[in-house]
Amino acid sequence: MQRLLLKGIFWRSIYYVSLFILTLLMSRYYQAPGSGLIYYNLALLAWFTLLLSFCLEFGLNYCLASGRIQASKLTGLALIWTFAAGIIAFFVLKFSLRKIITDTTGINFLYISVIYIIGNLLIGFFSSLLFSLKNFVTSNLVLAFGNCILIILIPKRTLVSLAQDHFIYIYFISFLIQGFILFIIFLIKNVAGLKIRLPDLADLKLLLELSLWGFFSNALSMLLYRIDYYFVNRYCTPLSLGNYIQASKMVQIFLVLPAIISTTLFPITAGGELKNPVINIQFLSRSLLFFSIIPAAILMLTGKWLFPYLFGNSFQFMYKPFNLLVPGVLAFCVICPITSYYGGKKILYVNLIALLISVSFVTVSYPAVVPAYGILAAAIVSSLGYISYAAILLWFFSRHHVVSLSNFFTFHLEDFRWIKNLTGKTKA
Repeated sequence: MQRLLLKGIFWRSIYYVSLFILTLLMSRYYQAPGSGLIYYNLALLAWFTLLLSFCLEFGLNYCLASGRIQASKLTGLALIWTFAAGIIAFFVLKFSLRKIITDTTGINFLYISVIYIIGNLLIGFFSSLLFSLKNFVTSNLVLAFGNCILIILIPKRTLVSLAQDHFIYIYFISFLIQGFILFIIFLIKNVAGLKIRLPDLADLKLLLELSLWGFFSNALSMLLYRIDYYFVNRYCTPLSLGNYIQASKMVQIFLVLPAIISTTLFPITAGGELKNPVINIQFLSRSLLFFSIIPAAILMLTGKWLFPYLFGNSFQFMYKPFNLLVPGVLAFCVICPITSYYGGKKILYVNLIALLISVSFVTVSYPAVVPAYGILAAAIVSSLGYISYAAILLWFFSRHHVVSLSNFFTFHLEDFRWIKNLTGKTKA
C-alpha cells in the first residue's frame, strides 16, 4: 500500500502543481471581478455535470477494482451515458441558460458549456476506471500536460473586456480534448480487441445501486463546499465574489494531499487489500493534519502581502476569508481517509448522514448572516460546516472501531518510520 500511495501522491501532485499555476495566471489575467464570474459559472456547470453523471464514476471504479464487471462493458456504458448526457445538457441549457449562467460578458456560453460538460464526464469516467486499475500515471499526466498547454496559450497582456476574450473558448474545449484522449488510451490498453460491449441488466442494476449512494453523497458534498458561492454572488459585489472564490480555491491547496490519498485508498479498500485499516487510517489522518498545518501557518502569516503579489492588487480582500476557512479545511483533512474507507467498504449511509446535518446547518446560516456581514460571515459558516461534518464522521468511526479520538490528531514518533518507509522503496 505504501508504494501505491507514494506513486499516487507523486503523479497527482504534478497535476495539482500545473493546475495551481494555471489558476494563478488566469486570476491575474481576468482579475477578481472577471475570475469571480468565470469560476462562479464553472461551479454551476460542475453542479449540472454532477447531476448528469449520476456519479456513475463511483460505480465504475468499484466494479472494475473489485472485478465485478469487465472493462469492455464499463467502457460501453460510459460512452453511451456521456452521449445521452450531452444531448440532455444541450436542450436544458438551450432553454434555461440565462437562468443557470450569470452572463454579463457577451460570451456565448451554450456550446462551450455543453463541450465542457461532455469533456468533464469523459475525464471523470475514464480517470476513475484508470484509478481502479491502480494506474495513477496516465490520467494525471494527460491532465497536467493539458494544463501546461493552457499555461502557454494564456495571454500575457491585461484583459480589457471579457467580450473580446478568446482564451475562455480554448479553456472550455480543452476538457473535451483531454477526456477523449483518456478514453482512447483506456480503450487501447484495457479493452481486449478494442471490442466495446454493454453491461447486462444485472450488471447495470449493481452499477446504478452503487452510483445512487455516491450521487447523493457527492451532491451533498458539493452543496457543502460550493453553496457559499451562491449566497456570496447574491448578496456581495463581483469584487467580493472574486476575492472569496480565490480564497476558497487557495485554501483547497490543503485538500490536494487528502484528495490524492482518497483516490489511491479507495480502489485498495474496494479490492480488499487494505491491511490493518484502523491503524493505517489513523496514521494517514495524523499525517495529513501534520503536513497541512505547516503550510497553513505559513500562508496565514504571509498571505496579507503574498496574495495580492501573486494574483494582483484586486485580490487584496482574500486574506481574511482565507484565514477563517483554514480551520474547517484542516478538519476535513483529518477525516478524508475515513470517507474513502467507508466508500470502498460500501458503508455509505454514514457519510450521507454527516453531510445532511452539515448541509442543513450551512443552508440555514448563510442567508441569515451573509447579507449583513459579507464574505467574512460566509467564510465562518463554511468553516463551521466543515468542522461539524468532520466531527460527526469521527464520532461514527470511533463508535464502530472503539478507538481514541486523540489518535487522529496527535502525531506519534513511530509515524516518522512509516513516512520513511513510504518515501523509500520498502514494501508494506
